Amino acid sequence: MHHVIFQPSFIFFSAYNLGKGTYGKEAVDTLVEAMTSESFKDLVIIIAGYPSEINEMLDSNAGLKSRVTHFFEFPDWVPQDCESFFASIASKEGFEIDRDVLDVLQEGCSRLIQLKGWANGRDVKKIWSESKSLRAQRVYDHPEVAKKITVDDINTAVNNITQSRIGKLSDCDPNIDPLALLDGLFRMDDIKAKLQMLQRTWVVSKREGDCTPDLGHFVFTGSPGTGKTTVARTIAKILFNLKLKPSDKVIERAALDLVADYVGQTKTRVHKTLADAKGGCLFVDEAYNLGEGQFGKEACDTVVAAMTSEEYQNVTIIFAGYAAEVDDMFRTNSGLKSRFTHFFEFPDWTVDDCVAFFAICANKEKFLPLDNNLTGILRGGFEILLSLEGWANGRDVKRLWDESKSQRAYRVFDEPESEKALIDSDVQQAVASMIKSRAPKTRKSNTSTRRRHNFPATFPPTQRPDVMPNEEKTPSEERLPENTDEATLVEESVEFDETMVDDENANEDEKDVSSEPHHDDDDPDGDLKNKDDDNSNLRDDGVPDEIWEELEESKGREREEADRLSLIQDELEEIVRQEHARNEEIKRLKEEMKRQMEELARLAAEEENTKKREEEARRILEEIKRKEELARLKAEAEERKRREAEARRIALELKRKEEFERKQKEEDEMRRCLLEEEENAIRKREEIKRRLRRISPCPAGFQWHQVEGGWRCGGGTHFVSNEQLQRDFGHDI
Repeated sequence: MHHVIFQPSFIFFSAYNLGKGTYGKEAVDTLVEAMTSESFKDLVIIIAGYPSEINEMLDSNAGLKSRVTHFFEFPDWVPQDCESFFASIASKEGFEIDRDVLDVLQEGCSRLIQLKGWANGRDVKKIWSESKSLRAQRVYDHPEVAKKITVDDINTAVNNITQSRIGKLSDCDPNIDPLALLDGLFRMDDIKAKLQMLQRTWVVSKREGDCTPDLGHFVFTGSPGTGKTTVARTIAKILFNLKLKPSDKVIERAALDLVADYVGQTKTRVHKTLADAKGGCLFVDEAYNLGEGQFGKEACDTVVAAMTSEEYQNVTIIFAGYAAEVDDMFRTNSGLKSRFTHFFEFPDWTVDDCVAFFAICANKEKFLPLDNNLTGILRGGFEILLSLEGWANGRDVKRLWDESKSQRAYRVFDEPESEKALIDSDVQQAVASMIKSRAPKTRKSNTSTRRRHNFPATFPPTQRPDVMPNEEKTPSEERLPENTDEATLVEESVEFDETMVDDENANEDEKDVSSEPHHDDDDPDGDLKNKDDDNSNLRDDGVPDEIWEELEESKGREREEADRLSLIQDELEEIVRQEHARNEEIKRLKEEMKRQMEELARLAAEEENTKKREEEARRILEEIKRKEELARLKAEAEERKRREAEARRIALELKRKEEFERKQKEEDEMRRCLLEEEENAIRKREEIKRRLRRISPCPAGFQWHQVEGGWRCGGGTHFVSNEQLQRDFGHDI
């Protein structure tokens, strides 16, 4: 007796699951034993399932594979197969199918084939059933003479099934260029040019009837917030509009989402993600993590294998991350980089880009345009933020915009504005908050007195880059002492902010000390500087003029720098006072919230009786549900009978419909015959009248009218019987 892998007879559906787990292996061993047992010698065993999983199961048990003697592979259907099967079903049920309907069906099936869950003939039957249901709704009030399935029926049926597979149909307007999504981003000229070239290549290939172009896979390299995710969505929409993809969905995952914690789980997780992305794009952010660790490399190998697998040939994979790290990942797998055909580099934004995007955000939300002061504050803030770790380009500009709006909302809460506008303090505080969150933290000093520091997030108009005398220096460099590096400045700014803003219990003496100018012990040049100030007009003998002029210029710059530092300190004190007032307001709001909570508690107590009544209602509802559950169990017990009755009812209904249509045709034919007979009788009477007038006119000149037994003139006096008319005139009545 031979054993075959086939469909169907005695079948183990999804038989590859037999080899999984302890009990699955036990089931396989039992199956192998049955194949050689005399008790089951007359039994034909047929195992069915996906080829790769079946082969994996057979390879795990040599005894099982050796006992299977016949292998049959059933290829997936192509759109032409779907068309033939659909047409045969329609013909059997007496439907007429036009050529344009079959063309639309082919296109719809080609989209469904690319999605997860395609079931070949089963899905074609589902399209047929759905199309018939849609037709029934369409012709319910407007019966058709011939049974037809229209293009709209097919389109709607395919869309319904597509929606059930991907969750949501695309709202992509084919009349809008997907590249318009990139208009709000900066430094996109090269990327737009590459995308436009790809788009035109695909369009020309499709227009000229060439083979479907190789879509390939993509690598995006660049810092966060440069538009990589937006470009991925744009590519998906381009492919969807060109009908090269059945969906514009983009499955977005971080690389670590594909990596599991235990052996064997990573491959399963990657395959599940790829299956979800079928018919669309898979965007893997921070892809360089796939090259790290045992499980990361396993995920990377699985992705490489999937890129050449027919099962995932309709998935476009997009890797994104930092350029250096992505390149390191490619070195860990020699076959990975060659699988990618398109490489896009996303440059970091400049300060001008950040300011321009901030202005665009303001314009979109109907804020007043930014003035020069605000622009200067933003430029100085972005200069510092771009130098700190964690800068995320457009994403952080949007965050700064949202923070500035929050600062304004707090300011105008009690004093609404007629027009939406940002002021200097709104942006200054937002910039200060972001710098504080990004700057490296240092330990606080144990001394009782605090040193006053420059605060880098406050930028008076005189320090804007567009009005600085030395254009080569950045705003942050213009404000810094000569021997102070930027990291020290940021660290000291954080320390000052934490001391002055957060410590509300600081005594007045400490505030007075902190507000007085003084020099730290770690500033050995302080006394020397004062000395130079006191003797600024003294000139040593023999000092050349050019050296003296250079010295005077240096002293002048130091004085200007001291003046600017004083302005910054004054603004900082104002910010501290505002922060203190804000904390007081928060405290007041908390107390108000506490009173409101107490009021809510009182109301809750008053509603206790209502809750009791609701509890009683719930008890009654539970009783009703219990009874309904009993009824449901009873219904389940009768499910088979109901299904059989339903099948019989459907058969009878179909038979009644056919009988009704037959009787309807007979009645229509009978009515037609009666109408023809009545029309013939009328013509016959008119003919008799005409002949009577010709052969026996009424002496009084009246018309003849047929009455019972013969004909009488219109005056009523003269009468000719049917017998007389037949006898005397030879006319057949």
